Amino acid sequence: MNKYSDYLDYCKKIHDINMSIAVLNWDLETKMPKNGHKFRAQQISTLRKVSHELSTNKSYGDLLNKLKNNNALDFDQSRNIDVSLKNIIKR
Repeated sequence: MNKYSDYLDYCKKIHDINMSIAVLNWDLETKMPKNGHKFRAQQISTLRKVSHELSTNKSYGDLLNKLKNNNALDFDQSRNIDVSLKNIIKR
């Protein structure tokens, strides 16, 4: 598997976690059983921590830096790497 495929798989994992957070937030706002808020908030908090850890992981940053210097990437791929690097800097 090439490094760009590794990058895409990693991004999908982060995206899946973030979408799970969105569903849990929606559930918290609309369908939460009485006295269930504490437990749902804990689940959301845990997933946010996991998402942050994945997004700021050193190995992820190393992968992005290797891809940044890869001349074989097309324009869209290079742009994805640039955006991901900027997102790491923001965090």
